[in-house]
Amino acid sequence: HVYHGLFASHPDNDTRLKEVVGTAEKLKTDEPTYAGRDAYLNLINGLSYGQDSSQGVVIGRGLYHGPLGFAMLFPSHWQIDTRSNTTQAYPESKFALIQINYFTADARLTPRDFLMKKLGFTDLRDGQDLVINKLPAHTGQAFINTPYGQRQSRVTLIYYGRRAYLITGMTKDTRGLDRYDDDFMKTMASFRPMGRAERLAARQLRIRIIKAGNDTSYKTLAADSPLENLAEEQLRLINEDYPNGEIKPEGETTHAYRQSQQLRDVL
Repeated sequence: HVYHGLFASHPDNDTRLKEVVGTAEKLKTDEPTYAGRDAYLNLINGLSYGQDSSQGVVIGRGLYHGPLGFAMLFPSHWQIDTRSNTTQAYPESKFALIQINYFTADARLTPRDFLMKKLGFTDLRDGQDLVINKLPAHTGQAFINTPYGQRQSRVTLIYYGRRAYLITGMTKDTRGLDRYDDDFMKTMASFRPMGRAERLAARQLRIRIIKAGNDTSYKTLAADSPLENLAEEQLRLINEDYPNGEIKPEGETTHAYRQSQQLRDVL
């Protein structure tokens, strides 16, 4: 049996919201803070927007990790949660979990040996050496401690560059992996190096101030926006026009952009 503290659950969204609100409360002041419209627009022009791309960008069911240079797809309708040195994905039922951890690779060891000697997976069963999108890998099953208790799990180790990527599939079901193992296998098989266009498209979203003309509308801005979900509604919201306001010509409008083409599920 192995357990390295790798599979602890992330804080839920309610906990994170409370942490953010608590931090914001500490910054409140009774002093006037209004700096003027032009100064405000200058300050927010180029401001980061949305998810932090340093931990990877989630678009649809794909994770595009620009800093580490890999991309992969998760099962449809699973929540994807990126944090420092870890990514987790799980269905709405939270009955299963896929987790990715990153380590420094050891060129002296095969992926199988890395699993056994570095990570302590000494009881691997049904092990297979693989080549996943030209990357050396090993997958097998191991009985490990998980957030659900001790469970038979799918573990896969992939070498890419100087890093070793551990992809672990776990399920709450005590009867084994039958229900989710196909999802686990497809997810690990989707891991691949990102191309140059994908790296550019996975960059940080930023706010841009634009001068509105007679033909500028939230509909046209949304059509050209990299925002994946409810783009028009998001643009209305950040411009204080939600839900039905319209753009006035010759006024400044904030627009989320990524300076490159939007990514979709292209793996």
